[in-house]
Amino acid sequence: MIIDLHIHTNKSKCADPRMTLGAIVTSAINRGLEGVGLTDHWHPITDKTIFFENQKERDALGDLPLTVWLGVEADVLTLDGTIVGEDEFDIPVDFVVAGVHHFHLPWIEGPAKDEPLEEALHRAHRQVLGAIHNPLVDALAHPWSGLAKYTKFADFRYEHVKLEWLEEEAAAAKKAQKPLEIPTWTLVDCDGTMSESFLAAIVRPLIKYGCPLYVGTDAHRPERVGAGVRETLDILLAEGAAPEQLWMPQAIQSRRW
Repeated sequence: MIIDLHIHTNKSKCADPRMTLGAIVTSAINRGLEGVGLTDHWHPITDKTIFFENQKERDALGDLPLTVWLGVEADVLTLDGTIVGEDEFDIPVDFVVAGVHHFHLPWIEGPAKDEPLEEALHRAHRQVLGAIHNPLVDALAHPWSGLAKYTKFADFRYEHVKLEWLEEEAAAAKKAQKPLEIPTWTLVDCDGTMSESFLAAIVRPLIKYGCPLYVGTDAHRPERVGAGVRETLDILLAEGAAPEQLWMPQAIQSRRW
C-alpha cells in the first residue's frame, strides 16, 4: 500500500494552520495514497482533547477512497524508553509512535551537546532500544534522523552509527514487530535526489537485518503529505526489502483504547 504514516494536523502547534483533516485527505488523494496516519505530538504540555477531536473528525468523514488511521507521536522521555502519558494512556488511537527526537526540549533525557559524539550516539541507541521494548509503543519515528536534526552535532554523519547498534535495534524490532521509520525527507531530498549516506549507513543495514520498516513524511504542510512516499518505497524494495518488512497499522489493529 502507498501510505504515509507520519502526518501532523494543525492541532500540533508546529504544524501549518492549513493542516485540517479535510486538507490532509485531499492532498493524500491527489497524491494517489491509499492511507494516511495522523500522528500529532503528545508532549507533557499537550491537551489530550486533540486526539478525541481527531477521532470525531475522522468518524464524521464517512466513506473515503483511502484509510485514515489515528495515531500519536509520543515523546520518549528517558533512556529506558518511557513515553509521555504512561500513567494514564487513555487516548483513542490505532497506533502509537515513539518520537525519538526533540532532545532540545527540557523534559527529554537525551544526549547533551557537550558530550563526546560516540557517547551521545550510544545514549541515543539506548533510547531507541528502550522505546522498542516499551509495550505501549507500536513504531518508532525517525530514530537516527531525529538525532541528526535535533542534537546539531556539527561533525555527526550517519556513518558514525555503529553497525552493531543497528543490528541490535533491528533484532529487537523484528522480535517485537515494531517498525523503524524511514523518513522521506531523509532518504529522498526535496529535489528528488537520494541521500546515499543515509541509504548506505542506516537503510541498507536495517533491510539486511530484517527490521520492520514504515515510511512517513512528517508532513506539517498540506503540500508535503505523501511527498516522496512512492519513491521511498521503490528504493526500499529495490534495495531488497521484503514486502512483509513494510508495516502498516492494520497489522496490529485492536482498538485497545
